[in-house]
Order: sequence, then structure tokens, then C-alpha cells
Amino acid sequence: MLMESNTIFEDLADLTDMVINGIQPSVVITGMAGIGKTQTVKHRIKHANLSGNDYKFIKGYTSTMGLYTTLYHNRQKLVIFDDCDAVFKDSTSVNILKAALDSYDSRTISWKSRVTTRFIGMSTIQRRRAKAAGKIPSEFEFEGGIIFISNFPASAIDPAVLSRSFVIDVVLTREEIVNRIDEILPKLMPEVALDFKESTLTFFKNEPSTAFKEFNIRTFTNAIKIRQSTPDGWENLVKKYA
Repeated sequence: MLMESNTIFEDLADLTDMVINGIQPSVVITGMAGIGKTQTVKHRIKHANLSGNDYKFIKGYTSTMGLYTTLYHNRQKLVIFDDCDAVFKDSTSVNILKAALDSYDSRTISWKSRVTTRFIGMSTIQRRRAKAAGKIPSEFEFEGGIIFISNFPASAIDPAVLSRSFVIDVVLTREEIVNRIDEILPKLMPEVALDFKESTLTFFKNEPSTAFKEFNIRTFTNAIKIRQSTPDGWENLVKKYA
């Protein structure tokens, strides 16, 4: 089981690197919550020595116009949509993503409306003035990459987005989650003593899965916090609230 959980995170790292390096325009990462999808992506970004000017994290909600302007302002960067599932729910947003992820040499995104400005035909000076005034062009070329991180199942995401992306579904069994935590334990909450973390993990190993609301890496880190704060009776609190 340890080999299988290692393999899926190695695959996740490799696919993320391909987007970071411009080999592939996007990857869709789906699967269960709290098992390290976002952390793996952040680790690969750090490993690639990207600065804050090289990528943009979007978390929460964005409207369709928000999606368009985000891609415009970050058109040569890596854009990560983390639990920003609204981009999959609106048909216009999906069409924008389809244009951004096309396999053609030029990926042109268009938005013809009263809130965008036609830059084509403008002189260089006019275009500079329009940009300085905060005007958004009615079309632009997207040259960056996109990483989607979602707890949605892949079946809930538009097939047109999936067909333009690598898709990896990160789903682990309870035993694989335990093994994954065991593997990354020295790096997980490094400020906490290793023997403290090991004994906390042993607690999870010895309890049946039905003893907890859910079990993932987030459950484990919450258990560490509870145990640190409440040394006596922490086990029951973990079962109820972690």
C-alpha cells in the first residue's frame, strides 16, 4: 500500500512540474480533501524556485468576469485555482477555460462586452493609455499554465476542460493515508517532536475507522493541536472534533 500512495503523489508532482515548465497547459487534480493535494503543488512551486511574481493562487470564489480578468493580468504566469469550483459551474467560464487551454500555438481568449475594450486598431500610445487607465482588452493571448485543485469528482467537471488537461484523481484508502502520514512525518509540523507525532499516529492506527468523523492529514494535524492543548482526555476530543 505504501508503494501505491507514494506513486500517486509522485505522479502528482511530475504532472505539476510539466505545467510549471510549460510542457502541458494544465492539470486537473481531484480527490478527497485533506490528503495533501495543495501542499504537493506548493512544494513543487517552491522546488522550481518560482517567485511570487511567477504564479497566482486563487482560492474561494470568482465570477466569470473575475476569471477573465485574472487570466488577463496573469497571462504569462502559472495560475492555481484551489477549491475555486465556481469556474466549473458556469458555461461562459468553461468556454473561457477551453480557450485558455487549447492545444493551438496561440491560445486567444475573447470577451466582447461593454466592460472590455477593443485594443486592436489602437496605436501603441493609445494602447498604453488604455492599460494605464485599467482597461481590459476584449481579447488577449494566454501563455501561462493552469492548475485546478478540487474536491469535486472528475465526473462533475466539464469534459472539454478535462480533455485539454492531465487529470489525476487522488483517492487513498485509510491504510494508504496512514502510510502517507508515516512517510512525511518528519516534515509534517516540524516544530513538533517526532516521538510526539509518532505516538499520535499510533493512536490512529490502533483505533477503528468508525471512531472518527473522517481521517486524513488534516485530521492528524488537528489531533496534534488538541493533544498539545489538552494532554488529559485528548483522545475523546480527537474522536469528536478532529
